[in-house]
Amino acid sequence: MPLTQVISAKTLRAARSALNWSLAVVSEKTGLTTQTISRIETGRHKPLPANIRKLEIAYTEGGVDFVSENGAFYDRVTDDPKDKKERQKRGSQTI
Repeated sequence: MPLTQVISAKTLRAARSALNWSLAVVSEKTGLTTQTISRIETGRHKPLPANIRKLEIAYTEGGVDFVSENGAFYDRVTDDPKDKKERQKRGSQTI
């Protein structure tokens, strides 16, 4: 199941926090407005799958590894270049 269908606003907020990125940084990396990102993270806006995908790609490239456990996704930040290369081989979706 693609992350775009199950990743939560809470997980996206946690991923941004783990990277210590501001809304402005995420906006630059995704092309989404800071207002859209904020609305997605607070659950006030049902995001388009394409927008979730943009966020997923940006956070994965930043070092966040989205991991599935019992059907729920959480994030894990890694600085290990080996992990990053492995994620890139698999694509940005890590389960």
